[in-house]
Amino acid sequence: MKLLKMTMDHWNWLHRRCHPILCADTIGITAVDEKSNIMAVAAMDSWAPNSCQLHWAIDNPMVLRHGFIEELCEFVFNTRDRGMIIGLVPATNEKAIKLNKHIGMEEIGRVAGGYEIGCDLVIMQLHRDKCRWITEEAA
Repeated sequence: MKLLKMTMDHWNWLHRRCHPILCADTIGITAVDEKSNIMAVAAMDSWAPNSCQLHWAIDNPMVLRHGFIEELCEFVFNTRDRGMIIGLVPATNEKAIKLNKHIGMEEIGRVAGGYEIGCDLVIMQLHRDKCRWITEEAA
């Protein structure tokens, strides 16, 4: 696996999977295999003084064993010095909620019907001090 700065091709790949909106402050990372096939993309935007929003899609779960999450957390928490990552997920996307919980995100609330009528928007967050993906020295 190789990590790259997200390009517009990578953005389009991500957009086809989870439909985020490209913002002026969107930046991200892409994991590719040895043939340059996209395995995962993480885009961060809405950078506030202590947080950012995360949008991501993973086609090959092997990225989880090869440093993708560590690089993502290192970038947000240390390079950009933010204290939390925020994710907004439709309640019907059980796979995304399970993955977010696996990496340590916690559900902190729901907006009833916030995604669409009859589907809540789940608000999740990962705090730097609860992140197991960065080393103590780096935290």
